[in-house]
Amino acid sequence: LELEATKEKAFRNQVFLAGGLLALAIFSVLLYLSLKYRSNQRLAEAKLDAKETRERELLSLRKRISEKLHNVLSALQIQINNQFFLIKRAVSDTERNQHIEKATVLSHNMIQRAELATKDLLSSTLVKEGVAGEFRVLALRFRDEMECEVRINAEDFKDRFDLEQEEFIFEAGRELINNAWKYSEVPQIEVSLYWTAENLQLSVKDYGNGFDFENVKHNQGLDIVHQYVRNLKGQIHYEYDNGSRITLMFPKSELTLLK
Repeated sequence: LELEATKEKAFRNQVFLAGGLLALAIFSVLLYLSLKYRSNQRLAEAKLDAKETRERELLSLRKRISEKLHNVLSALQIQINNQFFLIKRAVSDTERNQHIEKATVLSHNMIQRAELATKDLLSSTLVKEGVAGEFRVLALRFRDEMECEVRINAEDFKDRFDLEQEEFIFEAGRELINNAWKYSEVPQIEVSLYWTAENLQLSVKDYGNGFDFENVKHNQGLDIVHQYVRNLKGQIHYEYDNGSRITLMFPKSELTLLK
């Protein structure tokens, strides 16, 4: 009888132990599912917050582009009006033709900038893919509209920055590409975006005859580049190397790198 009582007690203990282990297993599964659900919920909320933040940044970017377009076109309009005033006061046909030619160039620049800014307002590539993605879109535009080959060396560049900083970097690069296309006789441009130990470097090289930096580096396009570079406390390096190369150097310490 004592042996049977001992066996029965051992059996009950085993049943209780098995039941306890089963309950613990069920509790663990429920806890895991609950934690996973909460984690997924937080991740979804974070993605939603990031999407809303990017949408707000996009609206802010478009507003800044619109304001910049207005300022640039206003300045060009003043220059054009000044040329028309000088045309009226010209005392010779040669002088008059010079002012007409300059007014025509200014008008053409106004149309080009209006078109570029309009395309920027409609594009969200910068917001979705960053600087490298926007340069690739620009390269396609140059190929299709200007018959100019722009090679982008940034395949492994995935880093993202504060949207305003990305705008500064891209706009500076675009102005350099525009100048290379305008002054180079060979429609081939190479753009490189890469890190060094202390800087993010953006290099734009053409394989044509190059251009005289002293004559063109203070034109409207390069003045804009200098302004963008100053905004990020960067530097500009000019060199001749089988064509022309301009390298923009942006200090890491001034860039807000996003995770």
